Amino acid sequence: MSMPSPLAAPISPLEAGAIHVWLVTLADVPSDGAADMLTPDEREQASRYMSASLMRRFISRRAALRQILAAYTRTRAADLAFRTGAHGKPHLLEPDGAASTLEFNLSDAGGYALVALTTQQAIGVDIEAIRPIEDADGIVAHHFSAIERAAYRRLAPEQRPTAFFTAWTRKEAFIKAIGLGLNRSLDSFSVALEPAAPARLIEIDGDPMKAAEWTLLPIQVPKGHVGAVVVHGPISNCQTRTWPPG
Repeated sequence: MSMPSPLAAPISPLEAGAIHVWLVTLADVPSDGAADMLTPDEREQASRYMSASLMRRFISRRAALRQILAAYTRTRAADLAFRTGAHGKPHLLEPDGAASTLEFNLSDAGGYALVALTTQQAIGVDIEAIRPIEDADGIVAHHFSAIERAAYRRLAPEQRPTAFFTAWTRKEAFIKAIGLGLNRSLDSFSVALEPAAPARLIEIDGDPMKAAEWTLLPIQVPKGHVGAVVVHGPISNCQTRTWPPG
């Protein structure tokens, strides 16, 4: 029989309007006891991966997510419960089954994961490894907005790979924040993608005022990657931290 996971070391509560983004190196997540933090459904999902490395990666990111949330909620990682929205976005539940005010989102790429948290504000996060994409220009032409396509074409060829993934992470973070996934067309909103331009949502459904309701920020991630976080409403500060603390 597996032992219950210990209480995580508490972390200072999030202040209203603050964002904490945790950078997790998945290889550094201890394997001992990691699977014990997961629910039977999560362990069954892990078992469906065809390779041991992908299974380990899934267990590590789920265990890290649970440890981080446990540190904020002062509970045991294995005791956390979630509900899933209509389009798959998970939400944390209180012990009594009520929705938690702690909002979170998770993304991973290669050997890294990002966990973003805030309170009472929809949030989305994404990390991507910059890599060759065979038909990046075609993806831009068919799935990016007119504003983004024009900005992309103005860039020098050597700037386009980073610009592509900069745009992709920002767009992915937004659709994760609103909880619609691919049910929201990628060309129905625009983000700034130029390397020298400030990160921001430019328009949503052609309306700059809708975009102004959201805050989009770049996240400092390891070299060769790009990251972004999007939250509904203004923020007071955004801190990027490394898990585990210290």
